[in-house]
Amino acid sequence: MELADINCKRKWLLGVGESKSPVEIDYFAKAPDKQHSHKKINEYYIVTKGSFEILINEKRLSVKKGQVLFVEPGEVHGIIKTSPNLKCFLIKWPSIKDDKLVKGE
Repeated sequence: MELADINCKRKWLLGVGESKSPVEIDYFAKAPDKQHSHKKINEYYIVTKGSFEILINEKRLSVKKGQVLFVEPGEVHGIIKTSPNLKCFLIKWPSIKDDKLVKGE
């Protein structure tokens, strides 16, 4: 059993590295990232506090507390701004190593 401290800025909770888990669960409080897509991975962002702005296929969206965002494989996306009080869970399914394609690289 592992108890996760969600007062941290970022923490992988399940399915990273050599894990055999079919799903990855990430927690983050501040995580602007480069525009990227995934070949096969679906991403579910679950906001429990605060908000963030994300670009998906060049369209800017604001996601806030109580909302869930689903990003499909192939959609180019990246978080561009987070509120100071953001708390968000990210579920990635299926868990596939090296599935991320960074835009421009």
